[in-house]
Amino acid sequence: IFSTLSSVHWFAKQISADLLWKYGRVVSAYDVDTVFSPIVKEVELVRELASHPNIISWAYHPYDPVYISVAQETLETYRWRFSSNNAFVALDTSRDYYFISTESIRTESMYRYTLDEANQGDKWFFAHKLSTREVSLGADHDDHLGLTKLWVNFSLMHEGEFLGVIGTGLALMPIVHQLYDEQFQGVETMFVDSDLKVQLHRESGTFNQQPERSLSDFFSQSDYQQVLDLMNQQREGKESSALVVSRGEGSFIVSIDYIKDLNWYEVSFIDIGLLLKDQLLYAVYAFASLAIITVFWALYLVVLNVYVRPVESLRARLQSIEVTQHHKNSVKDIESSISQLAKELHVYRNDIDSIIKERTAAISLLTTVDSQTGLYNRLGMEKEILHELARGKRESSQFSLLWVDVQILQIEQIDQAITFVSKAIKTAIREYDSVCRWADNEFLILVRTDNQQALHNLSERIRKESQCQAGDSIDCDIAIGGAVIDPHSTLGEAIAKADGALYLTKKSSSSAITIWSPTGIEQPSS
Repeated sequence: IFSTLSSVHWFAKQISADLLWKYGRVVSAYDVDTVFSPIVKEVELVRELASHPNIISWAYHPYDPVYISVAQETLETYRWRFSSNNAFVALDTSRDYYFISTESIRTESMYRYTLDEANQGDKWFFAHKLSTREVSLGADHDDHLGLTKLWVNFSLMHEGEFLGVIGTGLALMPIVHQLYDEQFQGVETMFVDSDLKVQLHRESGTFNQQPERSLSDFFSQSDYQQVLDLMNQQREGKESSALVVSRGEGSFIVSIDYIKDLNWYEVSFIDIGLLLKDQLLYAVYAFASLAIITVFWALYLVVLNVYVRPVESLRARLQSIEVTQHHKNSVKDIESSISQLAKELHVYRNDIDSIIKERTAAISLLTTVDSQTGLYNRLGMEKEILHELARGKRESSQFSLLWVDVQILQIEQIDQAITFVSKAIKTAIREYDSVCRWADNEFLILVRTDNQQALHNLSERIRKESQCQAGDSIDCDIAIGGAVIDPHSTLGEAIAKADGALYLTKKSSSSAITIWSPTGIEQPSS
């Protein structure tokens, strides 16, 4: 009995720690989806800007007025796509810093100042250069500009050569307010950069920006080394485990989540004493005891039904043959009976294999298909795009993405409108094209062509077919953005191009369709 109670106690503690650790992972996933998802989109847009030929050419000719003018036009175009409507470039050759924003629109020159390695306020540039990282984010105040932002710093590279840093400054207070408003009881969270500096710190009831503090300030030396090991596991894509640490008079579960696109870590402290009350702990003990009893009982039934009863049944059948068959062919009869049993076992095995295949196919379908429309969901479409990118690399062929946005004026008509538009899209596209419901009122179509005119014609068919399906009963407006995708693009780059084209459509007052390709943007009239 004592051994069983000890096992239950240990098992209950393991369950409690695992539940709290998973609670921390849920908090981290929620933060990534709600707060940092827009920031990830900003990083992807900066990555696209950093590879633009106009910017690369300017970095090699920093003093040429022609290159400066062309680069300024490019920055002006992209800055409107950033949430804070600003962009900056710091060139390594000249050490000149350029900044363009809504407030500086009437300023003739983008030039703001020249970076000085001896200036403490300019250390960020030289630290980023030495780190060889592609991207870094930091909440900081620029003394030259008089601005406090969450700065996205992206390496401007060409053929392995460092040319400078390009990026944008995100408004910090909306991020802070959102994190503060979405507090979780018993959870203290900090956001740590790759240099192990705490950039943002959300505590219970307060929110502090303390970039000068290091992660090591929050742990003992032994706990800190274990935390570093867990962070390395997360960075390498491995699943980390729960870690219990002591802080003050309490014990905490540490949950770590690596945000790859931002090169940040989200470190959460889950207060065991606050979240696990005595009543809950007793409930966990009771659950653990019941679970152990259930497991042993299930194991007994499995052994009984899978091993004992079949063997007893076989023995009984063989004994029956031995008792009733005494003529000269009794040996052959026994062999025949055994052969018949083997055939029956083979049939049963095939039946089980068929059931497993059917259930596996059904589960796979549920994870990749939208239940309302029967189209792919986001996961299904991402797999399709990855397959098409791989095929494009092999065959040196391009494909296209069309992003369809449905604006419904009457909320009660949303489900009906989505059904009509999904039917219209399936009618308009070809059999070998793919379509998914990307979000509540957005569809993404993979079109296996790189012809802009064909994309425009398909977009027109979708709009007309949607109007026919909806009729006069539903008032909705459809905007479409399309992009021709280079097969050497990443998944994020491909999606960002189509999203950017849709953004241009929404911004335009005279167009409902925008098609983007490396040769230019086609924006025909609606």
